[in-house]
Amino acid sequence: ENTLTQAMVHARKDVLTPDLFHLGFGTGVGGSSATTTAELDENRLRRTLNQVEQEHIQHVLDFTGGHKGNTCRILDISRPALDRKIRKYRLRVPD
Repeated sequence: ENTLTQAMVHARKDVLTPDLFHLGFGTGVGGSSATTTAELDENRLRRTLNQVEQEHIQHVLDFTGGHKGNTCRILDISRPALDRKIRKYRLRVPD
C-alpha cells in the first residue's frame, strides 16, 4: 500500500512523523527483515513523485469527504493550488 496512506492511517495526530514511515521491505526467511535491493518491490521504486502526490491528494479528499477547506488544511496548500491539482490529476471529489 501507499506509504503515505499507511502513515496517515497510523498517525495519532494531524502531523506525520518519521517513525510512521517505512519502506515496506518484506521480511526474509525466518522472519528476518534483512533483504537485498533485488528483492524490493520494483513497482514502488518506479513510482513518480506525481503518482505519489496524486494518490495522497485523492486519499485526503476521500478522508475529508470532499471538503476542500479541510483538504487544504491537511495538505497545507491553498484552495487555488488544490483546484489546479484536482484538474491536473483528474481527481474525484466525493459528494
